[in-house]
Amino acid sequence: MAKIKLKNRKALVVYNKTDFDKNKHFAQALVDELNKKKLVGHILLLDDETADHKHIKNVELIINRSRRIDFLTKHNFLNSFLINPQNIVLVANDKYETYRWLKQHKFLTVDTTIFDPKKIKTFPIVIKKRDSYGGEDVHLIQNAEEIKQLPIQNPNEWIVQPFLSIGKVEYRAYILFGKVLKTIRRTASGDDFRANYSQNAAVDLFKLKWYIKHKIKRIAKKLGHGYYAIDFFLNKYNRIVVNEIEDAAGARALTKMCPDLNLPRVIIKSSLTHFKHHLKRQMIP
Repeated sequence: MAKIKLKNRKALVVYNKTDFDKNKHFAQALVDELNKKKLVGHILLLDDETADHKHIKNVELIINRSRRIDFLTKHNFLNSFLINPQNIVLVANDKYETYRWLKQHKFLTVDTTIFDPKKIKTFPIVIKKRDSYGGEDVHLIQNAEEIKQLPIQNPNEWIVQPFLSIGKVEYRAYILFGKVLKTIRRTASGDDFRANYSQNAAVDLFKLKWYIKHKIKRIAKKLGHGYYAIDFFLNKYNRIVVNEIEDAAGARALTKMCPDLNLPRVIIKSSLTHFKHHLKRQMIP
């Protein structure tokens, strides 16, 4: 079989504009690493009407950081090698679908229901928008009166979870093609219950015990290959309780803790290895 050549193959790093504005340097670093390997890399912003789309024809490799998959059919990318694929995007960007997927595969997670104020009998609870991320649209509710203050127009777009005292400390495992790259621990700041880096949570590196790492890898194997993060708590029995899956996982906290880690280079190196396997499979008659 002929050697697979990557030179001049087209690649896209896809973002929505809001995420791109927060991660410009990281996005450009991914493109730079692609170009160093002789591919022709570009950034595509899906919700930027001024974006130049002329370079996306015949794209073969797509690194999807957009939280969306609708653009695939629009631009006929269905035969391209995609990181992250549709199933990961759908599970990661709808918190109720995250819960359903985890329950289906018998992984321990936080009980989750669609918002219905008539069914809420105990407090405190956490109410979140299904497509929220970064700690936005997440509310700790102490009583029924506080529910009335929430900006909820469509109840089906919101979920309800019990408040967990263990939730002030959350762990994030960064996954790259089934392997655990690093894990960080995030501790909520002061009276805040949200353990998000963007909400000023304290961050440190965390070494996983082997059995926790094994469980994380089992989840990743079920979910599929790509670059994403699994956010979880540890209960009193030291078992993981999965909270969320983040397909466009921010790297700012990880970069802060590991300044010598060239994450874009690691991502592109691994992605190109799998891209080559994809190209070889296409060559098999």
